[in-house]
Amino acid sequence: MMVSRFGDWTAHNIFTFISDGGIQEEISQGAGRIAGHLGLGNLIMFFDSNDIQLSTETQEAITEDTAAKYEAWGWQTTTIDGNNPDEIRLALDMAVAENEKPFLIIGKTVMGKGLIAKDGSSFERKVATHGQPVSKAGADVEASMLNLNADMDDYFAVFDETRQLYDMAADKKRKEVANRKLTEQRWRSTNPEKAALLDDYIHGNLSGLDFEAIEQPADAPTRNTSGVVLSYFSFQLNNMLVASADLSASDKTEGFLKNSYPIAKKDFSGGFLHAGVSEMTMGAVANGIALHGGIIPVTGTFFVFSDYMKPVMRLSALMELPVKFLFTHDAFRVGEDGPTHQLLNRKHRSGCWKK
Repeated sequence: MMVSRFGDWTAHNIFTFISDGGIQEEISQGAGRIAGHLGLGNLIMFFDSNDIQLSTETQEAITEDTAAKYEAWGWQTTTIDGNNPDEIRLALDMAVAENEKPFLIIGKTVMGKGLIAKDGSSFERKVATHGQPVSKAGADVEASMLNLNADMDDYFAVFDETRQLYDMAADKKRKEVANRKLTEQRWRSTNPEKAALLDDYIHGNLSGLDFEAIEQPADAPTRNTSGVVLSYFSFQLNNMLVASADLSASDKTEGFLKNSYPIAKKDFSGGFLHAGVSEMTMGAVANGIALHGGIIPVTGTFFVFSDYMKPVMRLSALMELPVKFLFTHDAFRVGEDGPTHQLLNRKHRSGCWKK
């Protein structure tokens, strides 16, 4: 969205990390679906796949083809030896070069690589090492350290070749940062108005809004008046993203479509996201956008579906994110749509239960 408004110089990659547990979580399914649907070619995810989780090996809980699943969502994938630095670098080069699809790098790794048991046998791939110190799990720490060629006089020694590699990387990044800043300075000098607008977006400045100019019909339902406000915003705020979980006609977030249109694969100039029937994912996406900055995220759905969104709303509150959670239809009559829509307020009176 920022690229569509300010040019390619604002483009950057987003790197994420996931594990065997995260790949099973419901939230990763929704995020993966939306990323593939929108063709987020700047999204790269590393999957540390060691086939071990806290209570069991993963095969006790999941036997799906993860690569096939992500490819079905529209991702590009590759599977590598996650303990091989050369394969990691090659996969990363492939991922950065991919601009049309999000990229999943599945690194098959070894849980507790190099660990040795007290009897001298291998202590790799043990469930016990997932959530506790290796000494408590049953491995021999000193034997394991020696097996991994550690300096027994200095456990945390930084090898000279490692320091040299990091120093080289830091020098390279300093040059890249300097070039980025130069590119931005040149853009600002030739685009002063857009530069001022970008600063407003980044710092959350809302200048020029006249709420007194918004005309509301008398005795209108609050969801309708909310839609009128969103309609006004659609003409005033080109950095607002309004999302709805397949309810835009009912929660009146469609008001934002008066002067905007849905974002889509290869076209992010609009400001509306059809999130689908996926409330928790919608909220998580809004949190991520708020953390990134520059875009104002708004989500809309029925109040009863806030139950699905509680984890992401909790995180939003803990991080004090400026996400706008919009809820409508706060009434027991929503129950006419069935169990998933019901809000029941029951009181026990004279032996009878009443809505």
